[in-house]
Amino acid sequence: MDRFVRRGFSECSIGAIPETRRKVINLSRGSKYYMKWLQPDHSGITVDSAGLKRLSGFNGSST
Repeated sequence: MDRFVRRGFSECSIGAIPETRRKVINLSRGSKYYMKWLQPDHSGITVDSAGLKRLSGFNGSST
């Protein structure tokens, strides 16, 4: 589907899908498979479990 390609996905073979994921795929459907390589995040912004954004190297103190 073109919408996946426009969003950076590329078509791949079933062999490229991790084995744990392949076990739950219904092969009789004849689906196409797409993958997208994610780039590492170098922004320095992380989100903690409460969903609060934090900047790396900033502890919030005024000293």
